[in-house]
Amino acid sequence: MKSSYGWKPGDEGPLRISKSSLGTLKWCPQQYVFEYIHYIRGETNEDMIRGTNVHNALEAFYPNVEPLISDIIDTADEGKPHQAYDMLRKAFPGPKECERDENDPFIEAGVWGYGESEILDNLAQDELSRLLKTDGRNFMPVGNEILVEAWEDIEVNGVTVPVHYKGFIDRIFKARGGGYALMELKTGKWKDSKTSPMRQEMAFYAHMLSLPTCTVPEFANITHWGWRFPRTPHTYYEPVKKVSISAVKKRLEVLVRSHLEQDFKAKADPFKCSWCSHMQLCPAWTEEVMIDA
Repeated sequence: MKSSYGWKPGDEGPLRISKSSLGTLKWCPQQYVFEYIHYIRGETNEDMIRGTNVHNALEAFYPNVEPLISDIIDTADEGKPHQAYDMLRKAFPGPKECERDENDPFIEAGVWGYGESEILDNLAQDELSRLLKTDGRNFMPVGNEILVEAWEDIEVNGVTVPVHYKGFIDRIFKARGGGYALMELKTGKWKDSKTSPMRQEMAFYAHMLSLPTCTVPEFANITHWGWRFPRTPHTYYEPVKKVSISAVKKRLEVLVRSHLEQDFKAKADPFKCSWCSHMQLCPAWTEEVMIDA
């Protein structure tokens, strides 16, 4: 039965929840209404285009580099680090070969236009360092841009609501001591304030993977997670935080309760709202245009 972000009491199908929809509700319930219930999305910007392009390039990198791993390690062992880097860097598709964001205005010119090249340079250096440090062991991901779905029932105030989770996990690696590690790629600039939101994203995926209904049950045992911000650059890796998973479960209950009560009150915040493309439609800022949640 088809799931829906716009689920309301009485609907037959399950409520769909993604990492992004959960994060949007926390940021602003009214923005959640615009983007996930009424499907009014903001315009594509250069950050989104850059993110899509870099994600696609890294996804293609791993199958490209796999047959070159031994030669790259041997070249580095021969005291030729620059040549080893060049070999690995060429495994990333160029701007003419990479699958691009369809809104990228530089596609026809066949060039990177939003700083992708610098980010890929940083990623290549990071990947070479990781390859040589591990001597190739567990260098390749066991999951590369993997689609994951799961289902569960969430009870709120005595009412049980069927929920459907769906999302793409950037990378899954084997972790030391058994189990698996999640790794997310972000193309924005790192700030320490992003640590908590990143843990919440990872916790959402870890919870989804732990469910018996998950479509990839082989990755149920998530023991570590981490994230990479190659633009800065910044990489972080840590054991799973159970407190973060507990927090995500509570946020899921909040989202379900909002749908049960059909309560998505706008949160007027001058700083947050200044970044929102829906500000002119938002009932928190105008009385002329109202959208019934």
